[in-house]
Amino acid sequence: MLALLAVVGLTAAACGGGSDSDDGASEADTPEDAVAGSENPDEGTEPVIGGEITYAIEANTSPNWVPQEMQCAISCQMVARTVYDPLTLPNADGEIEGFLLESAEPNEDATVWTLTPRAGITFHDGTPFDAEAIRVNLEKVRTSALLEGTVLQIEDIVVEGDTAVVTMDSPWPNFPYSLAGQPGYMASPTWLEAVAAGTADALEPVGTGAFTFESYNAGDGTYVAVKNDDYWLQDSEGRDLPYLDQITFLVQTSAQTRAAAVTRGDVDLTHTDNGVYIEQLRGEEGIESYTMPTSRGETAYIMLHPGNEDSAVSDVRIRQAMALAIDQEARNQARNAGISPIANGPFPPGSIGHQEDTGFPTFDPDAARALVEEYEAENGPATIAYKTTTDDFNRTTAELYQQFWGDVGIDVTLDLVDQGSLITSAVTDPTWEAFGWRNHAGIIPDNQRVWWDSETTELSLNLNFGEIRDEVIDEQLDVLRDGAEGDDAQAAAEAISDRFAEQVYNIWTDWTVWLIAHQTTVHNINGGGFALPSGNPVLTDGWLFGAGHQTATLWIDQ
Repeated sequence: MLALLAVVGLTAAACGGGSDSDDGASEADTPEDAVAGSENPDEGTEPVIGGEITYAIEANTSPNWVPQEMQCAISCQMVARTVYDPLTLPNADGEIEGFLLESAEPNEDATVWTLTPRAGITFHDGTPFDAEAIRVNLEKVRTSALLEGTVLQIEDIVVEGDTAVVTMDSPWPNFPYSLAGQPGYMASPTWLEAVAAGTADALEPVGTGAFTFESYNAGDGTYVAVKNDDYWLQDSEGRDLPYLDQITFLVQTSAQTRAAAVTRGDVDLTHTDNGVYIEQLRGEEGIESYTMPTSRGETAYIMLHPGNEDSAVSDVRIRQAMALAIDQEARNQARNAGISPIANGPFPPGSIGHQEDTGFPTFDPDAARALVEEYEAENGPATIAYKTTTDDFNRTTAELYQQFWGDVGIDVTLDLVDQGSLITSAVTDPTWEAFGWRNHAGIIPDNQRVWWDSETTELSLNLNFGEIRDEVIDEQLDVLRDGAEGDDAQAAAEAISDRFAEQVYNIWTDWTVWLIAHQTTVHNINGGGFALPSGNPVLTDGWLFGAGHQTATLWIDQ
């Protein structure tokens, strides 16, 4: 969490929309990373079956592997997807399809959904995947302190024959999209019951996925997954999946360490969103790389806590001053090698809600100083505590922000914690003021509701971290939840983005670019060969909703 973000595996922005402004920046105005394609250089190549890979990931973020309790950043989602399958997944056009589900059918007003499980699938412990398994898992989502905010409209889940019937308190046309992320991960009901009873370990997950759990070291985050010989899905050519015998996930929190490890050949592949190391790895001899496009990716930002009434960030003038104080062009070049597009809102180019100009404040230190002076005349000194991870690169970035804000009169202290603690603080600590963060990747803006709606601030575990309570945003989120499409969806998302720009609830920095760097022996990085049960190719750009490379179709030269 730099993205509890991924926590829910939900989030925003799909391709499409209808207004003149939703086409995004032109290719000439946008770094190549923002419009990178997803061509598969291994297309048509016969995969090698067997072998092992070691994958260096950025964080150890989950306290356990129960799907409804995982506090997940991106790294956690990657590990979880080896053992868990979701109920739905998006195809290459961003349209949602059944994965573990044979179908998801609504009634006329989308207040009742009938979920039919795909036949013949079993969990790793032999428990059948059926309607009762769906009911058990979704009931745990509905009652989960962590995930309840993602499914607040669900009133009841019952088994009727071979189906699970989900009743809502109001129409929810986009419900199946939520089942492609963490709320849709299916764990064995037998295992879940045993974990609750204390007779099974929450760190030894049991799902239906392409790999089974082998071992996990909670101390250093090393996770080993081995081939599920009875996996239910085949590739697009009818070959059994997965190809690999084993994947070892190795946590290396430093971007520099991961880049060095893959360059030396200590690991087979790694990921990074750090522009400096993206630039380095692209030029590294003997290393190949794949760049994910930003259109369905995350937004990097400084998350503020306007709901903290004891903090200066509760005052819109200070939030505006913080945004005005940052020279984003200089920051992007100095800290990101200019790799990622500078963000002006939560919706990147190519996504619903994107606008070339949202009105978000741009660099003007004189205007920032005037706002700080006005605030301090009424309230005394403006002081802010900024929290980020212990990674050396993130610390240096935090020091740059500290300098920008100090130059306009805001006194800033830095609080450095490990990434897992950063996530926990966002969820449980009401006193935080500002964070370095990533979030809001995905398919449709309706799935942003859990992060921004006033209603979610009243839950026992609030995923509206900044405690944003804004009638304009709430109204537009309702429009999106009611199933707005085309121009209507674009207009609602634009209105949300405009309101964020006006109130500066967050300080947007970049639309994140991710690079997968790997040895030349590793293949199918972007999901080649992975087809949905319908035969349609899966979405291969972005991280969430099972996107990006599919571990089931990764293979390595022997």
